[in-house]
Amino acid sequence: GRGAAAIYNLVYTPLKRVTPFAALPGALIGALPPAMGWAAAGGYLQDPSIHLVAFFFFLWQIPHFWLLLLFYGQDYRDGGMPSLLDRFDRAQVLRLTFLWIAAVSAAALLLPLTPLFERPWLAYVLAGAGALVVARAVALLKLTAPGVAEAAAPFRRACRLRFMEINTFALLV
Repeated sequence: GRGAAAIYNLVYTPLKRVTPFAALPGALIGALPPAMGWAAAGGYLQDPSIHLVAFFFFLWQIPHFWLLLLFYGQDYRDGGMPSLLDRFDRAQVLRLTFLWIAAVSAAALLLPLTPLFERPWLAYVLAGAGALVVARAVALLKLTAPGVAEAAAPFRRACRLRFMEINTFALLV
């Protein structure tokens, strides 16, 4: 736990002021708590099951963060923080976010392959929920049409809803 806290505070936090890509190493740090809990409960870190769980949570953190960025982009600019929106236009970030949401859903499909799933029907629940999250995330792609992303209220609403959906999916997992 101390090592993860040190990496978070000494590496990830300072990187946020330097690069708009700090979310990637931050997601690696964020994937450690499930592994720490696994080890604390007596699990072995070599077990592929925890690797898949940590991989899911690594992937999940990126759209989680980027949706916040899309929603609060002006706050990042006002605070002088570098953001992905400094390097890519909003339509590109929306497309990237959609792809990461799809990757999160695909990674969740790997989890039923582990011994963590004792009931096969749960795999169908997970697959259905993942498909729903991806289908709903298509709304992000619709925001990339010319003139659409400039409408503040629908844009913010779509980002807020996708944020709630991806987080609810993570809770389900």
